[in-house]
Amino acid sequence: MINKVNDVRLPSRSDRDVFLAKLLKNADFKTGFYQFPAIKNCHIERPKGTVLWSKRHLCQDKASHALIFYEYDGNFDGEDGIYNILKYGGDAEVDGLVGELKQYAFVVCPDYSVYGNFPIYKQIDAMARAAR
Repeated sequence: MINKVNDVRLPSRSDRDVFLAKLLKNADFKTGFYQFPAIKNCHIERPKGTVLWSKRHLCQDKASHALIFYEYDGNFDGEDGIYNILKYGGDAEVDGLVGELKQYAFVVCPDYSVYGNFPIYKQIDAMARAAR
């Protein structure tokens, strides 16, 4: 469905660049079927430390730490979790989450559980949830 106002196409909810991919310089998104971005010629400074999503309220120096999600999925997802905010949340909720994430030096993509004994479709779905 295309939303129009005065014959101008408005972005739909699925067109929002919630991960700000447009800011990735030197990224190649034409990397094959799954379109994982390849980033070349990039120099970044190592963060001072990492902070788990569930412990982020304890971090005093967010600007020099990386926010990570290497913990039980239920700690960062669920009814009010990151995935549901980005997928179903209103603009204020999404903007609030993005604003919080911007306070950190780095944000590592959520790590949804992928087990080798899952059926292939479940493994792909778990990876896709993290990339959405």
